[in-house]
Amino acid sequence: MAGLTTNCPKCKKPGVRNDTCPSCGVMVSRYLAYLAKKEQAANNAQTPANAPSAPLRPTGPLIPILVVVVLLSLGYFGYQRYYGGTEETTAPSDTSAASSGDTQAAPSPDEKQPSVKAPGLADRILAWFSGEQKPVPAPAAAKAPPKATVPSNIMTATDANFEDVVLRSATPVVVMFWANNNGPCQMTDPHFAKLADEFAGRIKFVKMNVETSDKTTDQYKVVGYPTLIYFENGEVKNTEVDGGSYWRIWIDLGLPGEPPKTDASKRTLAVNLIYTTTQDFEDDVLKSSTPVIVEFNSSIHLPGLYNLVTPGLTKLAAELNGRVKVVRLDVAECHNLTEQYNIGGFPAFVLFENGSVTKKAFADAWPADNIADKIKEELGLQNY
Repeated sequence: MAGLTTNCPKCKKPGVRNDTCPSCGVMVSRYLAYLAKKEQAANNAQTPANAPSAPLRPTGPLIPILVVVVLLSLGYFGYQRYYGGTEETTAPSDTSAASSGDTQAAPSPDEKQPSVKAPGLADRILAWFSGEQKPVPAPAAAKAPPKATVPSNIMTATDANFEDVVLRSATPVVVMFWANNNGPCQMTDPHFAKLADEFAGRIKFVKMNVETSDKTTDQYKVVGYPTLIYFENGEVKNTEVDGGSYWRIWIDLGLPGEPPKTDASKRTLAVNLIYTTTQDFEDDVLKSSTPVIVEFNSSIHLPGLYNLVTPGLTKLAAELNGRVKVVRLDVAECHNLTEQYNIGGFPAFVLFENGSVTKKAFADAWPADNIADKIKEELGLQNY
């Protein structure tokens, strides 16, 4: 205890306090432990080498463990003796019918044969004691993992053949730099394949895995995936990052011609609510004879906000049916329109009248159950 003093076991001087001698500085507890070990070592040195030791006695779990080991050994050696180790065996053929002159058609290779259950440890031990021998079924062949397939109209390029496939190509080339297990790359794949079909014979479409094409990836400073580069005569004409839809890639890369328009009936989401694209925006919005509310949002990049707005926008479209048209636009696919109309926040609602913007509203902490009324209020449509 802190208030008690005693003599130091080393220097024999008084005044030890808090386990420390103020004279020699030794820690009493450690010094006493050292003396005890020293004494124990001296006692061990005096013990005769041939002194009898205490007999070993089996502990509790030792006997059950020995029993299990013996049983496993019996099963293993019995299996080796009567089943031939790991060698495959087949069921003996029936030769009695052949010897008597009877004939029987051999089973077809395609005919499904009955499966033989692999013997367990208990079966093997019993077989060893009884002398019974059973055939060991052949192990099932491992199935090869499915290989990733690339459409026949899309080529694969590497660092080794990039110059021949792309730079020396007589026709324009669109190269998609992609990465494994990348969501935007997987979303872009079907649109890339559709463009390859559209421009078959006119433009070559090529894919390059960035993980195995470091040289080319670094040469063209590819840092986002997917990155699409449009080459003509070996020179870069346009670049598009993040991929996207069929129409966005077409427009951003400046591919020849114009993307085909889609009938509005095929883009209908609900009553008086349609989905528009860059190539359909003029007909859907700018040439409309009635006012149009355009929602700028993104189901790709902002799925939470997109889904939150959907019920209220659907309700609003039904209420304004025949008087005001309601249109949804995905900014991930129509970023050119987002920039053109200076949309800086999402979701945004823009009112077009006679092809021109008259009002804008940005959903800022709007209640989810009152979105329809808030849109009408912010855009001045209470009387519609």
